[in-house]
Amino acid sequence: SHYRQRSMELLKRLFIRLRVSLKHVSTKAERALTKKSKGGGELSEEQQEQVSESSRYRKVHDAFLSWLTVFLTSSLYPGGSFERNIMALDLYTTIVDVWMPSVAPHPDGMLNGITISPSDNTTISNLLFRAEAVHTVLNAIVNSFD
Repeated sequence: SHYRQRSMELLKRLFIRLRVSLKHVSTKAERALTKKSKGGGELSEEQQEQVSESSRYRKVHDAFLSWLTVFLTSSLYPGGSFERNIMALDLYTTIVDVWMPSVAPHPDGMLNGITISPSDNTTISNLLFRAEAVHTVLNAIVNSFD
């Protein structure tokens, strides 16, 4: 129980750092693109690198979130242990809290000020709430654990 609680705390901290770093990289790229649109002309080499880094980071972020969702939902198999199911459901809740703080009942203070664009919100929703994931989570919730 202490191990599980400590693991949840550390994973939540990791997820928050990933989320904050994604926002930081995206903001740098947005600033570079804004400077280009205001000043006209071409992006400097540094600005091109910022935009490229943001794109790479976004792809890795989306792949990680997709993998994590699949991993957690695969942990919710019928007949799985109660502890495994609860840990997976708790992690799933933490993921939603971190990546979608606007819908979190008690968002973490480190996420204050992080806004999600409509396109990012759609991408995150599509990754977290795929039909098979929702079906699996609902089955785990109604499982009698007998």
